[in-house]
Amino acid sequence: LFAQRGIKVSEGNDDITVKQNGIDIPVNLKYTIGLGSLLGIYVAAGPDFFFDFKKKDYVDRKKAQVALNLGAGVKLLKHLQVGVTYQLPMGDSFTWKNAGDAIGAKNKTWQVSAAYLF
Repeated sequence: LFAQRGIKVSEGNDDITVKQNGIDIPVNLKYTIGLGSLLGIYVAAGPDFFFDFKKKDYVDRKKAQVALNLGAGVKLLKHLQVGVTYQLPMGDSFTWKNAGDAIGAKNKTWQVSAAYLF
């Protein structure tokens, strides 16, 4: 998946937005509880691997990041799947360097998804 992530960093009166563009590879295990032939509820969890495309600038971006995905959703009419996922980073996403200080930050993200499976 192509992913664009961002975080706003406030420093004094300045707000600076740091964006990451890259590829996101989620690997989830999913368990579905069927409630008849037309409805199901599922939970999913697994690791997520993110690889950043951008070069370094005033922010030291991590080129590779690992996170834990936790999600849930519903399957409707045997083909439609709608869900939500929360991503917990396992380390810092980037390090902000300013005046000798190094501040680590994490990108925690929510994802809403809809898929038609055939």
